[in-house]
Amino acid sequence: MTAPTPPPLSTRLTVRPAFAAGPEPDKRTRATAVGEADQVARILLAGYANAPEASWLVADRDRRLPVYGVLWPAMVRYGLAHGLVDVAVDQPTGVVLGAAVWFPLGAAGDPDAYRQALTDACGELVGRFLRYDQLSAAHQPNVEGGWRLAWLAVAPGQHRRGVASAILRHRHTVLDLEHAPAVLTATSPRARTLFTRHHYTRTTRVVHLPGGPTIWPMLRTPQPAAATEPGDVAPGKPLPHRTSPPAIDPGS
Repeated sequence: MTAPTPPPLSTRLTVRPAFAAGPEPDKRTRATAVGEADQVARILLAGYANAPEASWLVADRDRRLPVYGVLWPAMVRYGLAHGLVDVAVDQPTGVVLGAAVWFPLGAAGDPDAYRQALTDACGELVGRFLRYDQLSAAHQPNVEGGWRLAWLAVAPGQHRRGVASAILRHRHTVLDLEHAPAVLTATSPRARTLFTRHHYTRTTRVVHLPGGPTIWPMLRTPQPAAATEPGDVAPGKPLPHRTSPPAIDPGS
């Protein structure tokens, strides 16, 4: 069966940090912040429900969706409080087409709040999620003063249209100006290919989750000003229209 054709984007794609509600925002700002955070959570839920590590974290798919349905809104809130959330937005509609969540390297964040959020969502499975975090962190390249890309996902029907590349370019431009590195863990060959195109390299041995899939810790060093980033779309340029978007895959 042919995949449904996504509607063409009417104007331009904007990549920017997500709104975060301030201490006393006006009603419009609050509504924007809440609505945008909800969109980001839904995109992450859709993008990671079938990710290679998902069945290792929550083997029962019927249980996985309810767990992730609680987990991702909490992770978006945590990202807004302790990191950065970048969003790709269709300008005229305000619809979020993709999102990335970044955390500063070396910053403690709020470990108690993070663990509590995991416990609330995952219950007795919390140990599995913490073990995954430990394995990823243990093989993370040892660099300072940079950022870690925790999650990157594109909305259903928007893949292979340059959305993920535009999101990455937005943050990489800032990091290169600051001479700051970036690290991440690729969880699929397709994601690894995407990140390699954006100047990430594998710096440690491949990590095999016990009884589960392979993950690849990767590092991106600051690029010179003359370097160019790949991808179909630069922020502020129209996205091409594709008739057959592939299945959901984080990092695509």
